Amino acid sequence: MKKFIEVSTENGKFLVNVNTISCLYTIKDGRTRITLTAPSSKGDIFISAQESYEEVKALIKAAL
Repeated sequence: MKKFIEVSTENGKFLVNVNTISCLYTIKDGRTRITLTAPSSKGDIFISAQESYEEVKALIKAAL
């Protein structure tokens, strides 16, 4: 599916629209934090993906 990536988390799999991704970075345990642009009154919305930073980058590249 174009413009979407599937990532795994502790709570299952998620489809993420790549147009809503504002930032990616690796967190301490090796997972990748994906910060989304959707506004929230509770602060940033993010997903902690089990895939590595490089794997997420490759997924995004393939989805575009």
